Amino acid sequence: MRFKKILYYTLFLSVLLVCFGVQAQSLDPDLNCENAVEIPVNTGVDCVQYARGSFEHAGMLPLGLTCGRAVDSRQKKNLFRFRAAAETHLFRVFDARSDVLPETRTSFFFTGAVYTDCNFDSPAKICFAFLNSESIDGSASNTEHMVLSELVVGQEYYLVLGADTVIRYNNIDYNNDLRFKVCLRAAEVPYVQIEANDAMTENVDWVEEKFLYSDCDNIFSNIRFQAGDGQNDFNSIGYFNKNNSTFLLEKGIALSTTDLSMNLSAANFSDRFQQNSPSWTGDADLNALQLEIPGQQQLQPSATAVLEFDFIALNEQLDIDYVFSWTGWIGEFQYLGIWLTDLTTQNKQNIARVPGTNLPIHQELVIDNYPELGSPEIIPLWNNPLIYWMLNSKVFPTKPTVLTVGRKYRLKFGVGNIERYAIRGIAMFIQDFEQQLNDVELSIVDQADLCTGKPWLIKANT
Repeated sequence: MRFKKILYYTLFLSVLLVCFGVQAQSLDPDLNCENAVEIPVNTGVDCVQYARGSFEHAGMLPLGLTCGRAVDSRQKKNLFRFRAAAETHLFRVFDARSDVLPETRTSFFFTGAVYTDCNFDSPAKICFAFLNSESIDGSASNTEHMVLSELVVGQEYYLVLGADTVIRYNNIDYNNDLRFKVCLRAAEVPYVQIEANDAMTENVDWVEEKFLYSDCDNIFSNIRFQAGDGQNDFNSIGYFNKNNSTFLLEKGIALSTTDLSMNLSAANFSDRFQQNSPSWTGDADLNALQLEIPGQQQLQPSATAVLEFDFIALNEQLDIDYVFSWTGWIGEFQYLGIWLTDLTTQNKQNIARVPGTNLPIHQELVIDNYPELGSPEIIPLWNNPLIYWMLNSKVFPTKPTVLTVGRKYRLKFGVGNIERYAIRGIAMFIQDFEQQLNDVELSIVDQADLCTGKPWLIKANT
């Protein structure tokens, strides 16, 4: 009988957890992780199970969210924990309510970080920031979800969720007493994957293994990558994979002025965790490109990243598809180039142009010619860290280019960003590059028995 009572009591508590959620405790001053509130993981796409949180009595602690550069850490915080049931979960904050704010539509700014253990001085695995729009008096809600990816199934994580101590509304400061719900759920669709890490930055041998394709040997050589002045302090080169998502390219190189290894999951606000590579003016091609942009009369230091390599042409046509993106729409100065050099004649040309024109690829020039790309409403948001980028919805080709088979060329990809805002950046996603011999059809006229019983090997000297 006692066992049945315990069982009934346990089931009753489970029903309460599902129906009413769990109330989060304020972060203890000693960061006692034993008080972290468990977030139940939903296996479906609905937030059937959730936990509750509140900033009303939450502590204001100097706990930094150690992703990228330092941010204002003196915020009210709640501490949660969860155990990953999949490699990707969607984290959602919803039903945010206040007793002190006027009953009118407003928005709330949240920041957060996910840690692999209880050591909050160590770098966080994931950082995020987003604006949650709610209607205080009832139904309307426009809550963005955060994509938590690259999780290890079965591993426990700690999630710190923070918000400002006061909410300013109509020039009046209100104490942040928000009550809210949080949940973890499954993703409806697959997301793009980006692999970027210290090892890939320090040694770019992987570029030939993953990005450059040919059935012939010794086609590619002299692979070089450089971010900014060459210190390469963070990982602005990586390899992306469509991963069955709606992304416009299958797989290839990602090249950025910012750090691609950071697991960011919100457009606009996650850039507060980002920074560009150190500005400099040491790349002659990017310098010349910057001065080619209409209205740019004086060279300015830029955050830059370049990848270049030599190759032997095995066919006459050169076609490269790429997608570029940026993190801001207004007041930015971001540009890119793809330079092809004939190493026999030393002739160099930038083959990345606004299609149908001879204009360089620059944010404003692109939007002038493709106004639809300037509307944030139509921008598809992909996953970490791509959702950080306001990716355009168009694949751009390089301008038609004819090669001389057997001749050696150099390709250079470069991105630049004049740091009007140090946190803004530009990225270019480039489809895998391939050099293959064209198929050759052989036929024998007359003397039909010439090749009978004897194999022939035809060699092409390249």
